[in-house]
Amino acid sequence: MAFRHYGPLRVLYPQPGIDLDPAKQSALGTVYFMIVKKELSYPGLEALYSDPTAWLAKAGENADLYRLKLEFRKTGGEWFVAGARLDPFRGLGFEP
Repeated sequence: MAFRHYGPLRVLYPQPGIDLDPAKQSALGTVYFMIVKKELSYPGLEALYSDPTAWLAKAGENADLYRLKLEFRKTGGEWFVAGARLDPFRGLGFEP
């Protein structure tokens, strides 16, 4: 659907966040991102890569934002995605 809407596209995002449980057998990851037409530029976003809050404020002025929440589990020494949830930004925040 995104390819039909945007044509050639890019996905822009700040540094993802990872919360590792104390036992180091599970983790929660959060990735904020936006999908944009390939030819569009967003000056200043790259400088905010390490500051997701500022990145969201700046990016939210220009595009539709999304949040991908990932649940990871460690099994046999390897990490696997155990669950994923994609939420669009609606008005005042991300809604389930």
